[in-house]
Amino acid sequence: SGALNYPCFYKIKVSKTGMNMDNTFKISRFGKYFVYDLKRQWKNIGMLMLIFALSPVIFYMLYMFFAALFDGGLMKLFSGMSIDGPSIWVRFGMAAVMITIFVMLFPSRAYGEITDKAKGSEWLMLPASRLEKFTSMMLISLVVIPLVYVVVYFLSDAFVCLLDKSCGDSLMSFRINKEIGSSDFVIPANGFWILASSIVGNAIVFLLGGLIFKKWKVVGTVLVLFALQMVFSGLLSVFITNADLDWWGNWFADWTIRHADSIDIWLNAFINLWLLLILAICGTWSWFRIKRLQH
Repeated sequence: SGALNYPCFYKIKVSKTGMNMDNTFKISRFGKYFVYDLKRQWKNIGMLMLIFALSPVIFYMLYMFFAALFDGGLMKLFSGMSIDGPSIWVRFGMAAVMITIFVMLFPSRAYGEITDKAKGSEWLMLPASRLEKFTSMMLISLVVIPLVYVVVYFLSDAFVCLLDKSCGDSLMSFRINKEIGSSDFVIPANGFWILASSIVGNAIVFLLGGLIFKKWKVVGTVLVLFALQMVFSGLLSVFITNADLDWWGNWFADWTIRHADSIDIWLNAFINLWLLLILAICGTWSWFRIKRLQH
């Protein structure tokens, strides 16, 4: 098992009352555990991540295959005309779908087995403190895996664009405001930060769901999110029904005019605060879930 192959460097204190494990956070021990955890998660979700990260190439091949079968593709080929590849907006939509699905799947696939009696007991017996395990879990789930996935995904998309110039620019150069091309409609906070915050925020939510639910982890998390959305929608409906909408509309219009030159700053601040709130709640809940976990 994984526990048997793990290097034994955990300090054990022996006293008259028995053995007490050193449960403090130590950098040297954490580094060894982090490397072990990386290798372990590569075995758990490496293939899943590669399939999703290389999906731009797979999607391009399927797109061109069906384009050749339908929409006059075969006639174009016989007449010497080329078939245009998927546009940047099509690939942007595909990226949004694939990233969303991957972020929903990988946290429970990586660490959901902790709730299993056999594998969870093995994980608890690994020679590292729970704080070291928690820190490694957060770094891998919120930084390492999303970063590697996004980099490989964008490189795959860039390869497709290099292979077929009809696809246009790669997603690495994609900006919503640039693609819209209208000075009357501008989206503040435009860039990779929205993508990064969305991935991190959703990853920690589904990681928490994977630690709470023993079965149907993704489905259970989605149902809870749906229930919360229904509650907030109900509260919003009550507010709209009883609020003075004219007053709120005038207040928002005046506020927008006063802060027209710094809307992007305010929106980025809102995104940052919302992300920090999600990280604080789900991270704290995950920590206490791990701290109190017993099998």
